[in-house]
Amino acid sequence: MSASIVAIGFASKGDYGPFRPTFEGKPVESVGFFLGGPFGKMLEFVSPDRPEDARVIHHEYVHALTYDTIANAPPWAAEGF
Repeated sequence: MSASIVAIGFASKGDYGPFRPTFEGKPVESVGFFLGGPFGKMLEFVSPDRPEDARVIHHEYVHALTYDTIANAPPWAAEGF
């Protein structure tokens, strides 16, 4: 179990663009994501312009906190938190 979480905030969607996840070779439209694996946990996100946009950071952080206990949870459970 890894205790550390690396968080990378990008200043704009343009800065984040090259690091966005892809699906079938095309970038996925997102403003943040969580990646967990054998080398640790990482959050990447676009720094919010408005306080209410911080919900993306909170959502991805919950993934990081729950990863060790429900790493193989079905999408409906993992995305439901």
